[in-house]
Amino acid sequence: MKLAKKEVKNLKRFLTTGILTQMTAEHGFGGYELVLWDAETREQELFIVDRDTKYIPDNWHAGISNSMSFKFGDDLTRTGFASEEAKRKVRDMFPEQAKFITWAWYN
Repeated sequence: MKLAKKEVKNLKRFLTTGILTQMTAEHGFGGYELVLWDAETREQELFIVDRDTKYIPDNWHAGISNSMSFKFGDDLTRTGFASEEAKRKVRDMFPEQAKFITWAWYN
């Protein structure tokens, strides 16, 4: 299936909204499950992102990181995280269209 720009935008809205909903759920009711990879041991680690999350470890790779960890800050940053994670999911779903998805995501 070849995606159109409009379909990418619809997926962006749908997935980003879903991730934000999971992240901002009442504490103890959920949170967004993020799978982190340890490059040295090649093991997976489950990390829950919710309304109380202050930092994301640096081994989460999606363009949001620094030498130590990424500080969330305000809701705009949280929205950016959700959008980046949603983009990664769409690119994983359609790997042959990864470059087009990245272009359509921001344009």
